[in-house]
Amino acid sequence: MGTVEPIRQKVAIVGTAPSAVAAPYDDPSFEIWTLNGAWGEARTDRHFQMHAPDREHIRGICGDHYINWLATFPGPVYMQSTVDWVPSSVVFPIEKLAREFPEQWGCTPCYMLALAIHEGFHEIAICGIEMIADSEYRSQREPVQFFVGFALGRGIKVTFPGGSALEKRSIRYGYDHPPEIPDALTAAFKREYALAEERWNVATVALQRAEGARQAFEAMGLAERAKQAEERRTGALTERIKAEGVMAASKRMECTFAHVATGA
Repeated sequence: MGTVEPIRQKVAIVGTAPSAVAAPYDDPSFEIWTLNGAWGEARTDRHFQMHAPDREHIRGICGDHYINWLATFPGPVYMQSTVDWVPSSVVFPIEKLAREFPEQWGCTPCYMLALAIHEGFHEIAICGIEMIADSEYRSQREPVQFFVGFALGRGIKVTFPGGSALEKRSIRYGYDHPPEIPDALTAAFKREYALAEERWNVATVALQRAEGARQAFEAMGLAERAKQAEERRTGALTERIKAEGVMAASKRMECTFAHVATGA
């Protein structure tokens, strides 16, 4: 089993950047495809975990909550191979797609875009995928833009509901002034910082509540309830750390491109 019959004509590909909050979770005309750390959102129809299918390796990246979620998620989970610890795992049809598309498999969103194009979706919404946070993501950005271009060439509508640096237009050579590129990127960095800061604030409140509950349950001798509160605390702490990383990277890149724009 490598393909799944699409039930809709629109699909939203959802990543982990803060702009993922703009994904059309409440729009039933969209399938929702998530990847890696984007699990457990309001709705997921198909999930993609394209790292080596080693449970301990993935646990180290995404945590116990993610492993538990994979074990109970009823929809298809695309992986390199099926595994017994992910009952709904599906083999990603890489060989079939490799015959249809050039070798541009730079990251998981590339696989997702290729499958969406192959299955004939009429519209692809890209949410929570910026690829501007660090050098790794910047190197993965070109293959994603390739598949976006491929989709457009097939007549597929591609949108960015939450905004994305991926939709940034290049300059019109000979007509436009180069500093417009850094200006556009700086605006994207500011937007990502603001969204990450909002996520950090939400995670901080959740962290404080979970810690308070844990202490209260321990004082009452309710070990199981205290354990559950500790799990919530750990999850909130993980979210806050992620947000802090995005905030730091966004601010750093904003400053870098601001210097380029001013010639400093």
